[in-house]
Amino acid sequence: MHDDTMRFKIVLLCLLTAPAVFGQGTIVYHNPADIHLFGNNGQHDLDVDHNGTIDYRLTVGGSSGFAAFGQGRNASMAVLETPPDVGGSIVPATLGEPVGPGLEHPRLWYQNQIVETFPGQFVTVPASFHGCVTTGCVGQFHNITAYWGVRFDIDGNDHYGWVRVATPGGIRNGGTILDWAYNSVPGQPILAGQVPEPATWALLLGGGAMLHLYRRRRLDGKQ
Repeated sequence: MHDDTMRFKIVLLCLLTAPAVFGQGTIVYHNPADIHLFGNNGQHDLDVDHNGTIDYRLTVGGSSGFAAFGQGRNASMAVLETPPDVGGSIVPATLGEPVGPGLEHPRLWYQNQIVETFPGQFVTVPASFHGCVTTGCVGQFHNITAYWGVRFDIDGNDHYGWVRVATPGGIRNGGTILDWAYNSVPGQPILAGQVPEPATWALLLGGGAMLHLYRRRRLDGKQ
């Protein structure tokens, strides 16, 4: 009885203290606390691979609404805005959809555009999830939970990943970053929502072990 109790506590401790980052195989998964971005002038710097370098600056407010500024060569899976094709509208990927090179038209990997608004005056136009004003919202990434496809740089190589984003209904800019993953092999695609299988099985097996030990304790207690 004492041994079973100790095993139960050990398994429970392992599950409760399991790290939020799993790096089995080629897929690296991050599941931090939810990142909420709402209200004017909200901002968060996203470091996809946790190497200390900002990959995307997420902002809320201004003319871009809820937007992602890719740093350097980093890009978002998007379509060009309606003519004059200034800005990119982020396309929500569905579960299991490939995210990688060779996107089908009209989808493309959108990098920030530098636009001259007045002679000698330039602005940076990011990729936008959605934009809301008092009369309504525009953009495909509104009132849904879906995957934002990303292409970002690691040591001069392109890596592909997904970021799961929940956006609210109503006339409200902003959203919540839930989790993300990327392929650690340069140039190789990832499926939206894909996580490391060994980690998934480890959690399932750990949960099964807890259930088995719990049932044994219940049976022993009834004898």
